[in-house]
Amino acid sequence: MYNFDFLKHINNLLLVSLRTDTIRQFIYALLYPVERIFKGAFTPFMNLINKQLSYNCQYPSLQKLLNDSADNIYRRIRVLDNCYEIPIMIHPEADQIAVFTTLLSSPEQYYIYSGFIVKLPIAFKKDKDKIKKIEKLVNINKFAGTIYKIIYY
Repeated sequence: MYNFDFLKHINNLLLVSLRTDTIRQFIYALLYPVERIFKGAFTPFMNLINKQLSYNCQYPSLQKLLNDSADNIYRRIRVLDNCYEIPIMIHPEADQIAVFTTLLSSPEQYYIYSGFIVKLPIAFKKDKDKIKKIEKLVNINKFAGTIYKIIYY
């Protein structure tokens, strides 16, 4: 994405009468510090920023981020929505068999929402540095004010 060929652009910007090797190499020598900064600092920084911007606060993207950073080989970290339906039992008078259903007309009444769950393998419980890294990544990438729980399985 950031492959910028300085020699090619120097050649394209010079007048045809000035396109000698001496002038081309002189201009390239003047631009060499700029090229070193571009290839040594700017390109890795932009690649890092583009990678960080590819993640967002949605659960699948957050799960991918955590697996990429903490459990790249096995990918055992799960991020789940913590949304529950409260079942309502209905007893029809005819057969007296309970039927479980939910009311979906006004979900804010019948749904209990309390953030999301980060499920980690039990092997992570001993590694405090990895837990701190995961908590830091979750706190950076979640919506402000959203709560979460870490559960080990």
